[in-house]
Amino acid sequence: MGIGVVCRDERGVALWGWGERRRQEHDGRVAEAEAVIVGLRWALKMKHKTVRVESDCQDVVDALHGRSLGRSDFHSVISDILDLCNNFNYVSWSLISRRYNRAAHNLAHFCTLGSGNFYDGTTMPRHIVEMAKADLNARKKI
Repeated sequence: MGIGVVCRDERGVALWGWGERRRQEHDGRVAEAEAVIVGLRWALKMKHKTVRVESDCQDVVDALHGRSLGRSDFHSVISDILDLCNNFNYVSWSLISRRYNRAAHNLAHFCTLGSGNFYDGTTMPRHIVEMAKADLNARKKI
């Protein structure tokens, strides 16, 4: 399973990212929820106060909007995410197509198994930086 998070500014410039490959096998929605919580934890470390979370997983976005209740591993991660949100001034959730989320998806698969890698704006792999800009620019054309 891979987890990829890319933090961009409003112009699409990649500010930082996190990529990790794990041996765990979860369904896609648990992996996506774990990516959200990793992203929020890094956003806290980087002292962001306003966060816009974009996910290509409908189940995650619905659960974060309170449309999905349960006691599964997935819902436990969702509960942790919502608790973490109390540390921000503003958090929003939106569903995006995977074709506009290529940077995070590729970063999740870029890292070697068993390692987590933080990248700042100067160490981020160039192809991920370019994908982050392209993802945002492609959405603006819709």
